[in-house]
Amino acid sequence: MGGNVLNNFTIYVGCVPRTHCLVGLIACLWAVGITPYKVVREKGELMIETLLPGVQHLQNIHPLLVHFPIAFLVGATLFYFLAWIFRSNSLATSAFLILILGIISAAAAVGTGLYAEEGVMVSPSVREHLLETHEQFMLVTLGLTVFLTVWALMARPFPKKGRWLFLILFLVLLGIMTVGADNGARMVYDYNAGGNACSQPIEFTK
Repeated sequence: MGGNVLNNFTIYVGCVPRTHCLVGLIACLWAVGITPYKVVREKGELMIETLLPGVQHLQNIHPLLVHFPIAFLVGATLFYFLAWIFRSNSLATSAFLILILGIISAAAAVGTGLYAEEGVMVSPSVREHLLETHEQFMLVTLGLTVFLTVWALMARPFPKKGRWLFLILFLVLLGIMTVGADNGARMVYDYNAGGNACSQPIEFTK
């Protein structure tokens, strides 16, 4: 008789849709406090701690993204000037594609920076002298990047009319971005912004 019960149970389970079984399993795990989110989060934290131990000490992800727009916008400027010097359409196309990557990464860097602004641990004096200046310069950088990208899209890959102004604006863009990045670097290396290497706050000094 025990064999018949076991066979009947096997037949019953075999008839239950797999989706129902999965839902039941998740419900049981949830009941004992093991949620899918918790499992994924713990696995993700363990992976980050193993592969990228420095990341777990960051206050936010902004520092992970800031180098991409610098690289892409410098690269776009270089390729546009090479395209102008050698009259190369292929170099101009490469410059245009790098510029697209530049604006995407710049938007991501500015967005994460604005999100992290209120929570970053710096003294009011550092916030006044460096963080606000850094923010202003980088917002101008993003605005100018948007302008140049729209211009390039309208006359892609390399505008012919006003080309000299187009190139000059790229140099202006790099200058503004460099000053803004320098302020950001000072916050990190002089005042431990976004890190936990030493105690906060560190007051601003010229």
